[in-house]
Amino acid sequence: MKKIINEEVLRTQKLAGIISENEYNKTIEEAYSDGGKYNLSSQENVEEMMRDVVAILGKYVGVQSTDNAAIGNDNRVKIYNMLNSGEFQQKISQMLPPSSMHQAYDHDNNQAQYWTNNPEEMAKFLNSIGITKHNFKSTN
Repeated sequence: MKKIINEEVLRTQKLAGIISENEYNKTIEEAYSDGGKYNLSSQENVEEMMRDVVAILGKYVGVQSTDNAAIGNDNRVKIYNMLNSGEFQQKISQMLPPSSMHQAYDHDNNQAQYWTNNPEEMAKFLNSIGITKHNFKSTN
C-alpha cells in the first residue's frame, strides 16, 4: 500500500541521524508503489471501487439493514434525489476537498507541487476549480 510521506521530514531525520540511509531509501521506495487496487487509472480498479460504493449505499436501501422495506425504498429515493440534484457531489466535495490533495514542496524552486501521474488531467481539474498556477511531481 502506498504511504503518503513528507520527504523533507524524512530527509531531515536522515541528516540528523534519526533514521539510517537504508530506512530512508526503503520508505521512499515504498511511497512510490503503484497503489495496487486503489490505483484508479485501471478501469478494473474503477469498477471495483464502484462495487464498493454501491455495497455501502446498498446498506441504506436494503431490508436487512433498515429492517423496513418502506424505509429502504424511501432511502433509495433520497439517494437518487441527492444524485440528481448535485447534492451528493457537493457533499463529497466538502468531505474530500481539493484543498486536501497531497502536495510536495520543491525547496530548490520554492514552490508546492501536486502529486500526480497524470499531469494533463490534474491541470484540467485544477483549472476547473480556479487553481491556474500549478506544478506537478510524479511517482513514475
